Amino acid sequence: MNTVGTSDCAPALPEDEAERLRALRALGVLDSAAEERFDRLTRLARTLFEVPIALISLVDAERQWFKSRQGMQVCETERAISFCGHAILAPDIFEVPDTLLDARFATNPMVTGAPHIRYYAGAPLRVDSGLTVGMLCIKDQRPRLLSPAQRAALRDLADCAQAELQALQHQIADLSELQAPLPDKGERQTGFSGLLQRLLALTHSEYGFIGEVLQSADGQPYLKIYAITDIAWDAASKAHLAEMAPKGMEFTNLRTLIGAALTTGEPVFANQPATDPRRGGLPPGHPSLDAFLGIPLHHEGAMVGLIGLANRPGGYERPLLDLLRPLLQRSALWIAASHDAHQLRENQTLLAELEQVAHIGCWKLDIETGRLHWSDELYRLFGLQPQEFAASYPAFLETVHPDDRAAVDAAYSGSLQAGADHYEIVHRIVRHSDGAIRHIHERCQHRRNAAGAVIESIGTAQDVTESQEAALALRRAASVFEHANDAIVITDAHGTLIDLNAAQCRLTGYSRDDLLGQNPRLWASGRHDAAFYRQMWQSLREQGLWRGEIWNRRKNGEIYPCLLTISPVRDTQGELQGYAGISTDLSALREQQRQLERLSQFDALTGLPNRSLLTDRLQQAMGQALRRGRQLALVYLDLDGFQAFNEHRGPDAGDELLIRLAQRLKAALPEDATLARMGGDEFVAVLPDLPQAAAAQPLLDAILSHIAACEADAGNGQPLTASLGVSFYPQADAVDADQLLRQADQAMYAAKQGGKNRYHLFDAEHDRGLRSRHAELGQIALALQQQQFVLHYQPKVNMRSGAVIGAEALIRWQHPQRGLLGPGAFLPALEQQTLMVDVGDWVLEQALQQIAHWNRTGLRLPVSVNIDAMQLAQADFVPKLRAALARQPEVQPSQLELEVLETSALGDLGAVSALLHQCRELGVLTSLDDFGTGYSSLTYLKHLPTQVLKIDQSFVRGMLDDPSDSAILQGVLGLAQALGRLVIAEGVETSAHAQMLLRLGCVHGQGYAIARPMPAEQIPDWVAHWKPDPAWAAAPSPAPSAALPLETRQPA
Repeated sequence: MNTVGTSDCAPALPEDEAERLRALRALGVLDSAAEERFDRLTRLARTLFEVPIALISLVDAERQWFKSRQGMQVCETERAISFCGHAILAPDIFEVPDTLLDARFATNPMVTGAPHIRYYAGAPLRVDSGLTVGMLCIKDQRPRLLSPAQRAALRDLADCAQAELQALQHQIADLSELQAPLPDKGERQTGFSGLLQRLLALTHSEYGFIGEVLQSADGQPYLKIYAITDIAWDAASKAHLAEMAPKGMEFTNLRTLIGAALTTGEPVFANQPATDPRRGGLPPGHPSLDAFLGIPLHHEGAMVGLIGLANRPGGYERPLLDLLRPLLQRSALWIAASHDAHQLRENQTLLAELEQVAHIGCWKLDIETGRLHWSDELYRLFGLQPQEFAASYPAFLETVHPDDRAAVDAAYSGSLQAGADHYEIVHRIVRHSDGAIRHIHERCQHRRNAAGAVIESIGTAQDVTESQEAALALRRAASVFEHANDAIVITDAHGTLIDLNAAQCRLTGYSRDDLLGQNPRLWASGRHDAAFYRQMWQSLREQGLWRGEIWNRRKNGEIYPCLLTISPVRDTQGELQGYAGISTDLSALREQQRQLERLSQFDALTGLPNRSLLTDRLQQAMGQALRRGRQLALVYLDLDGFQAFNEHRGPDAGDELLIRLAQRLKAALPEDATLARMGGDEFVAVLPDLPQAAAAQPLLDAILSHIAACEADAGNGQPLTASLGVSFYPQADAVDADQLLRQADQAMYAAKQGGKNRYHLFDAEHDRGLRSRHAELGQIALALQQQQFVLHYQPKVNMRSGAVIGAEALIRWQHPQRGLLGPGAFLPALEQQTLMVDVGDWVLEQALQQIAHWNRTGLRLPVSVNIDAMQLAQADFVPKLRAALARQPEVQPSQLELEVLETSALGDLGAVSALLHQCRELGVLTSLDDFGTGYSSLTYLKHLPTQVLKIDQSFVRGMLDDPSDSAILQGVLGLAQALGRLVIAEGVETSAHAQMLLRLGCVHGQGYAIARPMPAEQIPDWVAHWKPDPAWAAAPSPAPSAALPLETRQPA
């Protein structure tokens, strides 16, 4: 090594010297051979700057070493005398214009002696970490100074040198990557993906794949790709890649670049794939292929894998393989090892699966160490976990059923003796996981040493519980076959009897010898046609079973029913071997069914049809009547005084009487009639096919006469009578059998109430009216529940002054289908109905709420409410009225007026009078409504404590045309004056009516001429704007003698 001597002008050390030296040495370039990429830069610098010396200097710990040098013979100098040792401390270009004028360098040996340096300029060289590892510098033997342009050029050259050093640094990093450990051979999928990513990064490739090379059945190589770059270009290709990724994508086309690598085993370079004759073409949409490298991987002379790389900038050259060779060799080794590991795992998995399918576990016992190894399936069979069970021979014996433990130990111990080499035994174990008893078939084989001693035992254990249980079941089945109550036969495939049990002999009367070798046609009854048997065989073929009732013939010729089940018998391959038939004798069951059917349809005492059979026959008769256009009469009969007869004569005599009566009535009725007993002394007769209802009368008379004669037959002399109810069918309304029976029952009770010993015809029209009224009451109750009722109010006024003195609350029904209905449409249905009380209570409550509302708005308007007689008759009427007033504390009792119909007061004058007194004590006003329409009105008027009389509108409407009405009206007004009552005329429908009433002295009125009833929300506006007809004010008043105290509200 050529060097230059030392000097005392040593430069200082950088603060990051240790890190800088590590970065320099990591480049691995110190003491390396010259490289053209660096030399061309120093040649360019020497020419560009016209200097004798140009260097790329790397500053080591004790020296500066020249990676490239022009004009210098030595390859290094001591750091102590180096210019670059000073230069690396500068942030940028370090320049010494004249070394003799710089104290740091004036005595430097390279200044005072050869090569006599008078000038130095250097630009720093930095690696990726930013540390300065050296300088690109120029030296001259005369003083000088760089221009700005020259400084920039020097920096550019240094940047080029720096880029080469950084590339070298990256290459070193890549080489270290090549030495990185590969994944474990067991991590097959992860390993392939990781290896591919490493190769893509090292080669700067855009796409790639890696896979295993396998051989097809014809010996041709194919590639199974386990890792591939995502090159999906549409939904279909993306789905295909996703589907194939878990199991590996197979590539078998050898007429491609990949195929060329597979068939030749040599690397394939294709830097112009589009024109390469080995190309196979790409599917539409596939990403472009600009360059391709296929690298076969070999291990022990065999091709084990293939790597494909694509689209490296600048393409692929053979030196790249030299760089990758260490990694490729290790990758081939890894692929071969992972293949072997994968194959081993598959074989182990297959063995474990076969063990599990066969329920066989394996074990091995080392006699010398006592170590016992169990397979996974054996642990599963015994219900044990490996981490919880220390396998050993004593531990194994503990799992054996206590009753079998000694036999197992003896079998194993005996097999260890000389001359024996195995044992086999079936024993039970207690499965640890659930305590289940399982049967284990165990086999064992021993291995002996040269001296004949057993050194190892290997064996298998198979769960044979199902087969053991099947064998037991087979033994039980044989016992059941022989001792079963059901008859069982077995035939061959041709239908010949090959076996049967004793029950078959008992059922048919034939002996076993009579039947064996025969065909079951032997006991055929002849009742079934060919179609029956075709269906039987079709069911056997298609469903594998036939079950049904069949009639057979015993040996003695007797025909009997049985339930037969036939099923085919097949071998383990599914081949037909014969048929098995099981027969159950139904003879006794059929007789029981006949008896039960008779009991369910006929009366046990009289033998007549019961209610159940009657219903069926009645429905048939009703249908027949409709079809033929005829009438049907249903007669419900109940004996009169039968209970007394029973008590007097005893139940036995009563039963005899019922039997005789049934016989006589049955004889008296037409043949097509049905007579049924309903129970007790009640009978029903169905009389069909009548031309009209009247045709039933002779039959009804005959029934009554035969009943009367029945007791005479007994010699008692007391005639027997009955009450008959009759309903007819068809009717105007559709009725069913139950309704028809109820109608006849109702008519029968009417006959009893009418005196007995007679018949009564059901009135369908009257019943329809009752049902209609009941339905209407139901609708009204629902309307009350659903708040469909509303109140309208009709004002009451002083016709002369125009003052509004009150309003009458009138109910309306806001019907959801029929619209707003007046009271005449629904109140008549409520007469004498308790629902009327509920409706009246609702009206009273609503009226009080409305008064309270008007009071809060400043309108003080008394309201009168009509009270029905039934509501008035309730014992709690006054308490409820008091409670209703208490719920509306804003309402003065005097604002409420109760209107009582005159006719309501006539029923119990004293009670009504007392009740009205109680109302007056509460402060509530009362009035007598529709005055003049009831009887004895004038007689009772003085007894009723009412303050107001309301003249019925019938008198008011007729007074203009009928002198009698006018006279009555004058009389009522006079009566009211005498009794001190306030009078209000109803029905003021025209102005003429109002003027006539005023002339007669009646100033208070209510009617259409004043206002129609209106909703509550319209009342305030009406009161604010109403004015009387001017003609009313002009109407003359009556003479003073006829004047009435109309404004007084208190009775005299």
